[in-house]
Amino acid sequence: MEFFCGFVLILTFIAFIVLTCRDQEKQEKAIIENNKIAREEESIERQDQLKKETLDVSKHYKYENSNHSIAADYILCEMDKKIYCSCNSSSYTSIDFNKILGTNVIAIDGKSNDISNAVTGGIVFGIAGAVIGSQIDKKAKIKSYKLQILLSDPSSSLYTFDLIDDFTEFESIDYIQATEFVSRVSSSINAIIKSNKDSQLISQVVNNKDSIEQRLKSLDSLKQSGTISDEEYNTKRKEILDEI
Repeated sequence: MEFFCGFVLILTFIAFIVLTCRDQEKQEKAIIENNKIAREEESIERQDQLKKETLDVSKHYKYENSNHSIAADYILCEMDKKIYCSCNSSSYTSIDFNKILGTNVIAIDGKSNDISNAVTGGIVFGIAGAVIGSQIDKKAKIKSYKLQILLSDPSSSLYTFDLIDDFTEFESIDYIQATEFVSRVSSSINAIIKSNKDSQLISQVVNNKDSIEQRLKSLDSLKQSGTISDEEYNTKRKEILDEI
């Protein structure tokens, strides 16, 4: 009799565990589905914004984690000299090229070690970096992973993409796709910064107080070095010659 009662208790306990696991699984699926719906609704609203503003999109990078709790969107519009950013939002934040200063990566591993500005897996993140790709335990987890775009705007000094906010394995698809997103956006931002510097250099050549002959020689040097395109060269050369 005691054996029978013990057996029934064990079966009851097992049944309880199974039902609890099933309930948790249902709840997790419901959360993922709700997250997915929310991200889809946000995406529709952002697409409507793009249509209204009739943007000439040059590059478009996206990231969304596996449970749909995080979605990031980056758009480059070269004609408008702007980027458009969104992270878990139904709208884009527009940023002028001339307000962009650089990028920074904030990464915190599962042991709360700050591994910011990292070079992971051979990809450079941020302006400066420490090589940690070969030092990471691939079975370890990352707790937080953010990409910041540094700005000169007094009202907002940075824009942040929060890509990972919970313990995630370095070998997971979420982390791999997050690093790919960071790599692409960082490369795009670096190109913008170079373009900004080139524009300043061109402006200095065109507007300085040197003679027209000297400015034309300086402009020729910029063209020969590949700093400016033929179109830019012809436009700026005309500006200088129009002063005669």
